[in-house]
Amino acid sequence: MRYRQLGASDLMVSEIALGTWLTFGGGISDRAAREIVDTAFDLGVTLIDTANVYNRGEAESFLGEVLASRARDSYVLATKLYFPMSDEDRGLSRTQILKQIDASLARLRVDFVDLYLEETMEALTEVVRQGKARYLGFSEWTPGQIRAAIDMPRVERFSSSQPEYSLLHRDPEQDVFELCAANGVSQIVWSPLAQGVLTGKYAPGSTPPDDSRARSDRMGWSVGRYLTREILEGVERLRPIADGLGLTLSQLALAWVLREPNVAAAIVGASRPVQLRENAGASGVDGGDRRSVWRSDSHWICVSQLTLKTSVPGPPMATSVPVPQLMLSIPPPPRMQSLPPPALIVSAAALPSSKSLPAVPVLPMTRVVRVMPLQLEGFSVLAVMGVVNLVVLLAGTALAAPSAAVSGSRPSVSAAISASR
Repeated sequence: MRYRQLGASDLMVSEIALGTWLTFGGGISDRAAREIVDTAFDLGVTLIDTANVYNRGEAESFLGEVLASRARDSYVLATKLYFPMSDEDRGLSRTQILKQIDASLARLRVDFVDLYLEETMEALTEVVRQGKARYLGFSEWTPGQIRAAIDMPRVERFSSSQPEYSLLHRDPEQDVFELCAANGVSQIVWSPLAQGVLTGKYAPGSTPPDDSRARSDRMGWSVGRYLTREILEGVERLRPIADGLGLTLSQLALAWVLREPNVAAAIVGASRPVQLRENAGASGVDGGDRRSVWRSDSHWICVSQLTLKTSVPGPPMATSVPVPQLMLSIPPPPRMQSLPPPALIVSAAALPSSKSLPAVPVLPMTRVVRVMPLQLEGFSVLAVMGVVNLVVLLAGTALAAPSAAVSGSRPSVSAAISASR
């Protein structure tokens, strides 16, 4: 497992983070959840993400129980607030922030949290200065919100941003990453596997597996937007690239996310320890230089095209250059007057023969985002998806980055590409 510094904070976090959104506190059995937590620690995972509203506090309560025997400085805990816990308890007012942080601390059985995501800056500053949170973060904020928070005087600064980001959802590339990087804010991204679709478990034209999220009454709603034939067929086009690099599709998708220097960690959920072990194998895939493998312009080849409802820049479409059909790497392109549709890209060098590759289908993606005005104690913002989250990193002391908590014998992507040439 590799570790990265979180923004301008003194926290080091594992590249792979354990998420608890749809699983802990009801999505899977307590026994299975305990196994997953134990596996996470065995693999060197140090960042655990939760929220007060996950299963109405049950996820936090469960974590409080299973983490009680662990040394407080052995993990970083992030929690959030905003969504209603009851008819009276919701939102981001000063009263709610101070009330919900205390409730989260009680459920988690800790004295403070490390990272807390929210919006009313003066109240959040008070939470940090009272020692209840070490650092602040935000989730799904617009560039305008981020700039407004950065420009506010005499308040605590944010250390992390938590956007949705994957091969199938690249909105943050447009403005958020650059703005955050310039202001000492790192990304802890959620849904890097597009609700499991990028694992390849959903075959085109087939019924989802019985044990999959798509078949779950509690969790199925989260994955439906990606279960189209076009997307599933496009995911299958990535399989030969993963195979050529000695990776699974999950590891390939996570490695693509982690190629971005501003990303500190990718949050993954798991219903079985074997899934977490597989995902942890994506840490350190590129062997050090996070950009070199994914960036070579001479190897940009379109894998598939994403149709977004908003303009998101992608790499230039090589209309005047002969283009084989598969590639996985998408560094931010140069600014252009007229932005072409974004594209999924992979290194052509990883392919045995690009000439024989079949045509790749278009991958349409529906972006479900509501934008509404929100007034918070004189701080006017926009709530994306109807929420401005608070994330709290809970850690007793700054975690020192282990030199190599977990390492495997699988060659790096760089080595795999070199060997294929």
